[in-house]
Amino acid sequence: MTDPAAMASVPEQPEPRRYNLFLRHRGGLFWRLTDEGIMPGVEKLSYMQDGRWGYRLYSDIYSINLSSAHIPRQGVIAQCGIMFRNGTTLGLSTSNAAGVPDGSRQETYFDFLTDFHERLVASGASKDISFTRGGTQTRMRILYGALIVGTMFFVLLPIILAIIVRSWEPFQLMLMGGLLLWPAWQSADKNQPGSYDPRYPPDMLG
Repeated sequence: MTDPAAMASVPEQPEPRRYNLFLRHRGGLFWRLTDEGIMPGVEKLSYMQDGRWGYRLYSDIYSINLSSAHIPRQGVIAQCGIMFRNGTTLGLSTSNAAGVPDGSRQETYFDFLTDFHERLVASGASKDISFTRGGTQTRMRILYGALIVGTMFFVLLPIILAIIVRSWEPFQLMLMGGLLLWPAWQSADKNQPGSYDPRYPPDMLG
């Protein structure tokens, strides 16, 4: 007797869609991002590099990291870092060409994440990829150290000064510091190091 389940056809994946997100191919400072466009396919990831389309097979991907960052006076940016097995990296985010948060790109970014991860799982490549979220342990230690120092300067120091000079004016500094530090503390909490299930990529902005 034939097993009906064995005869069932595998659902076809949707046609590849281009996502207009800006890409980074290397670390360090930059003036403007120029490469825009990434497209997950059935077995490979196609993207713009130096003004031309190229691709990498999903089997070439070593790890994927999702994180977010608070940009003072600009907002929060969601980021996806892809490392390949030869050591090269590819980064994309919800930024504009200048690298600052662009709220109009958030929906496109999260659509890409969903599509990309679904295709990785469907291809079977996800079992050989490390999926992490947040920053590294070293980076987070440095960040928390800086936040503690900032808190002491903007919170404890104004309180001490207010007691010494018997004036409310130092609390203006504390208010300014609170407006600056609170989003940074929130960003640090969201970016605790960990791993995630590729079937459910986390919303690092939530």
